[in-house]
Amino acid sequence: MPGYKSTLNRHPDIVERDLRDEFDATIKDRVERYIDVDHPWVVPKSHFAEASQEAVKLYRDGHFISCIMVTQAVNEALLRLVLKANSLKRADQEDTPTLTERLQTLGLITPACAQAIYHIWHSFRNDFHHMNEKIASLDLQSLAKRNIINLSLIEGELFACDRDARGIVPINRQYWTFNGKVIPVFLRLS
Repeated sequence: MPGYKSTLNRHPDIVERDLRDEFDATIKDRVERYIDVDHPWVVPKSHFAEASQEAVKLYRDGHFISCIMVTQAVNEALLRLVLKANSLKRADQEDTPTLTERLQTLGLITPACAQAIYHIWHSFRNDFHHMNEKIASLDLQSLAKRNIINLSLIEGELFACDRDARGIVPINRQYWTFNGKVIPVFLRLS
């Protein structure tokens, strides 16, 4: 913005000190939040794998609004993946609860997975997307945690895998991309 001058001190030493102070003040809460939620350690390499991992880190670091928004976006991407992998299309005007019920009826997702998809979809998606005032009155940490837990359940079901002498063996092969005998993966070890 022309003529605007920040009053913040941008000296690297001061910025570094401030960041260290913030980290030191929040490290115990971050560790507790990270340990408190489980998530799959490996998922297929996809356009949303990094976003999913970022959602976990956003929750860990206390960025609850962003976490909620990312889990909602990944939830929608996962629904599109299920449709595409099973050569299905969303019916005209088919809302998420109706689609989720159809996928469950077809045996493509379990009732627990359908419930998890619904809970994320029903986590005030439009209010967050449009930054409606309602979000100011929500328990953001609880909602973010619930969304992370539900996203982990969905990913755990869709991307379930075993390990054997050959390596990773996907259970639901239709959700994984194969390059010959190699499966590109996204490891989430931290």
